[in-house]
Amino acid sequence: MPANFGEIADYHRQEAARFFARAQSARERESYNEAEYLAGLAARHAEAAQEQKVEMRQEPCPSIAQPRPVGWSLEPPPTPAAAVCWLAILHTAGNLAAAIRQLLSRRSARSFSHRL
Repeated sequence: MPANFGEIADYHRQEAARFFARAQSARERESYNEAEYLAGLAARHAEAAQEQKVEMRQEPCPSIAQPRPVGWSLEPPPTPAAAVCWLAILHTAGNLAAAIRQLLSRRSARSFSHRL
């Protein structure tokens, strides 16, 4: 398959003509299923040639034509290891504090129920 846009459109146009000729000969042989199949292939190639021609006429959009800044990327910048460790320590401390509060509330609830 050619790499040039114009050559690609010509290729699809030639393939469409070839399949259309084969479909005509299949109709003459009264092989209608084969003729329908080949006509469908011809239509696909003709459509591809038309799309290729439309793509060749369009100008590239400005974002493609202009190069991107070198430092720009889709990924966020990496988080420093110290910040990650600090967040892990805070998370663990919060979980530990919640566990201690829950344990103390259970003990105080049990001691209060025994007094009654």
